[in-house]
Amino acid sequence: GALQPFQQIVRDAPAADATGRTTQAQMMAQLTAAARSQPMLLVIDDWQWRDDASREFLESLILACASGGPHPLKILLASREGETQLSRDIPTARLPLEPLDPDSARSAIGALLPRPEAGTVNRIIGASGGNPLLIEELCHALCAGTMTLAADPRSAWFDLAVQTRLGKLSPQDIATLQMAAVIGSSVPAHILNMALGETVPDSALARLQSADFLYASDVAGSLRFKHGLTRDAIYAGIGRSARIDLHARVATALLGL
Repeated sequence: GALQPFQQIVRDAPAADATGRTTQAQMMAQLTAAARSQPMLLVIDDWQWRDDASREFLESLILACASGGPHPLKILLASREGETQLSRDIPTARLPLEPLDPDSARSAIGALLPRPEAGTVNRIIGASGGNPLLIEELCHALCAGTMTLAADPRSAWFDLAVQTRLGKLSPQDIATLQMAAVIGSSVPAHILNMALGETVPDSALARLQSADFLYASDVAGSLRFKHGLTRDAIYAGIGRSARIDLHARVATALLGL
């Protein structure tokens, strides 16, 4: 929803109302006061999914904190896009995350695969392009013996690897993950439970974490996917009619709040 990153940052603050939300003015006052009282670093992941309200709020926050105070406000935006696309002439520094070099990639593969053959290691490095997440998913799939390395890698392989691992779960766990994927990369547990019509047991959450899909979030009462790309791969595997039904159930849950 609108301003979701900032709602999550201040969700546990005393100013939050019974629904866990604060007004935009309250969030601005709270964050500017915190930035002026102590050094503060805001880290926001998946900025490529920002809404216009979040971008405008962030720009206003930066300008408000730049007007004075003993401590600078530092903001790190993680995005799959090449640019943060901030306006108002706000200066930014781009810090690209480079792929793993071959030696680092070999070390990662060696930690994930038991005694891998040199040819397999080289094919994984070539297929992944040094992307750590792709390396991990390909190693998962090869360990399970569910796929082989073909000539063309990247997104198709990644989606196939995730879907293959997903297919090994119970139907109930698959349904939980698909509903969570419809909700988003960050999944409020109460919305997930309402959309499913039942509370997901702790034992199921433990299985999904062990399977490297869904984890407890740093935000109280929320879950998160291993990575936004993992969520996207699960979402892409949901058929059109099922996707419409899941979206309707999530909408019903949100309207019931």
